[in-house]
Amino acid sequence: GIVAAYLGFIGPTLSTLSSSPTSMVSAFGIPDMTSEHFQLAAAALIVPLNSFAGNARFLSIAAYLGAAGVFAAVAFTCAYGFSVNPDVLASWSKLPLFTTPTQFFESSGVVTLLFAMHFAIFPIERAMRDREGFTQVVAKATWFTAAANVAFGCLGFAFFGTETSSVVLDNITSGTITELVRLFLVVDMIVSAPIVLSSLREIAETNLLGPKAGAEGGAT
Repeated sequence: GIVAAYLGFIGPTLSTLSSSPTSMVSAFGIPDMTSEHFQLAAAALIVPLNSFAGNARFLSIAAYLGAAGVFAAVAFTCAYGFSVNPDVLASWSKLPLFTTPTQFFESSGVVTLLFAMHFAIFPIERAMRDREGFTQVVAKATWFTAAANVAFGCLGFAFFGTETSSVVLDNITSGTITELVRLFLVVDMIVSAPIVLSSLREIAETNLLGPKAGAEGGAT
């Protein structure tokens, strides 16, 4: 489900950019293709990368790309939001305290994408040099991530009100920086997807090839 959400962002993003003759995607000579074709192309990259999911260097690269991509997206969104709506507190006071039940359940997919990533921590734990500090690291990372998500969600809602999109970049006027941030996130998702798929791969290897194969695959 998480990888499907990744592909659901990658496909439409690249399809939209490739259809514009002035975009950087077109400048690199990438042809105008449908969202489905870009999703298949991304999957073709993700599948072989899955063999590196237990490699410490690969995990380090994925972590740095992920942090940089998210930081760029958050920073750009906040800069744009404050430029179009500087009085955030006044805007916040006018918003409803709760949404409708229908809208609440429609957002469940986004909530899952944000908070149901805990199964991806196991390949990270196996690649750690100091596994004894794993529990403490996970606890700190979870609290920090939850606090950051809540803060950014509140800011986004204050910036764009009831028109806030589940992909908040959709609320921002298109431009070169927006395009760069989107492409950065596409690369991040392609590199991060193998980590998400790692547990699934180990389960499949264990069932098909035996426990030893699954353990060796997880320690690649």
